[in-house]
Amino acid sequence: MKRIKIVFFLCLMGVMNLAHAVGNPSLIMGETGQEKGVLSMKELYMHGIKSHDNVKIELDFATSTFKVMDGVVANHAIPNNISESITHEGVTVGLRGCLSKNNVVTCHFVVRSDRQDRDIYFCASSGCIGTTEALDPLFNSYIASQITLGSQSSAYNIRDFSMIAGEVVTATAEFSNISDIATRFTLMKIEIMGNSYKFRNVSLN
Repeated sequence: MKRIKIVFFLCLMGVMNLAHAVGNPSLIMGETGQEKGVLSMKELYMHGIKSHDNVKIELDFATSTFKVMDGVVANHAIPNNISESITHEGVTVGLRGCLSKNNVVTCHFVVRSDRQDRDIYFCASSGCIGTTEALDPLFNSYIASQITLGSQSSAYNIRDFSMIAGEVVTATAEFSNISDIATRFTLMKIEIMGNSYKFRNVSLN
């Protein structure tokens, strides 16, 4: 994907807003002079949060302001469907999706023990061989700052979580201080039971 970073100075607000567009953005200048133009893009991100799809923005260079003319507000609901599943040694992890807000990304997934009742452990940042971590396209690396499994949560690890064969348990992995211009994880690694569940090109919605 082609990405363009655009910095808009909003005089009316008195702040500097950082935005970027994804999906071959195009700029069309107005016929009368060069004071206004229309920027079209597939996706618009503001402060690292996806705000709109299929956007048209009018830029006013005379006043250093812009307004959204057209676009669909981004859907930030947690997906119900599983986008990808990975199984290691009878334990399946299914990714539902990742949501970004205020430079914090929360990835939602489900865990299932396929063949037998068992106690499992889920590792975030310490106390295990591996860690739950993610990598963005700029090669920034993030270790999970918080994990949940069922009703349990920890900043480090969750151990001896009892699972019944065939039952699905919801889980999350939270990553903090995400780059403003990261729109996806090139790799996200979930560490459960000593196995690494690797999901690639994960969108951050």
